Amino acid sequence: MSWVKQRKEMLEQLQNQGMPLHEIEFRRSGRSTGMALEFLGRALLSPERTIKVYDHDNNHSSASWVLNLCMDLVNQLNLKGFAFNKTNLSIVFSLEEK
Repeated sequence: MSWVKQRKEMLEQLQNQGMPLHEIEFRRSGRSTGMALEFLGRALLSPERTIKVYDHDNNHSSASWVLNLCMDLVNQLNLKGFAFNKTNLSIVFSLEEK
């Protein structure tokens, strides 16, 4: 089954379960992954600068999820020099080994 068909079926199931359409809209759209990649890119472009992580629905648990996604991407891509702060929901990239 294609990704597009899987997403459409999942969205229909959520709607049938009574989830409001405005909450369903961004489910499995790839938007959070795109944001995670953007935060990592910002950190790479601005060494030693703290990059605050947030998510499109602007709440702490979603931002925490995006930070965890950033950490997973760094591990999967075997990138070095990233430090993550789960309390402040932030990323710092360093050119120096610490």
